[in-house]
Amino acid sequence: DIRCTVDQTLSIAEVEYAKTLGYALLPPILVSVSVSIWMICGQRFVGPNLWRPMMTGTIVLLLYLVCPSISAKTFGLWKCEDIEGIGSIFVVDPETLCDDPSHIAWTGGVGVPCILVYVFGLPALGLGLLYKFRHKLDEKNTRIRLGLLYDGYKRENYMHEFWVMVRKLLIIIIGIFTKKLQVTLAI
Repeated sequence: DIRCTVDQTLSIAEVEYAKTLGYALLPPILVSVSVSIWMICGQRFVGPNLWRPMMTGTIVLLLYLVCPSISAKTFGLWKCEDIEGIGSIFVVDPETLCDDPSHIAWTGGVGVPCILVYVFGLPALGLGLLYKFRHKLDEKNTRIRLGLLYDGYKRENYMHEFWVMVRKLLIIIIGIFTKKLQVTLAI
């Protein structure tokens, strides 16, 4: 428990907010580290013509891997439960009310931008890139850059991974915002 390592008393909600902020900062950090490593080592070890597509492929892979975790952590900020006589409580920390000003500030300041940028923005960006390069899917540089998103499928089904991501997001939303019939809704 992270609260044991710090001297000051932290609530469970504050730890959850910090973890969500960490998830929000993870993609820019991953992209920056990837770009730095590829710029330093890419030309030397891979060659002048391949290092940029491989850098883009690395970024696509890393963002593809962290997107579901960021989505789940972000939507978790809105996981509240109504308790009779008390109001809506934050499920992660029952001592925090969902209409508390600090909770509203975190959902508005971190949660909403994460939803716009990561939950909707990353899949839309991936879909836009695939659509833009739909006639060049078999070219070497396109396969290196975006191949993770469409290799293994027939070329006319290049958008399949987008629909897989939409399905993952729907499963996350069902798991967080529904109490009953989760399995039925997921199926």
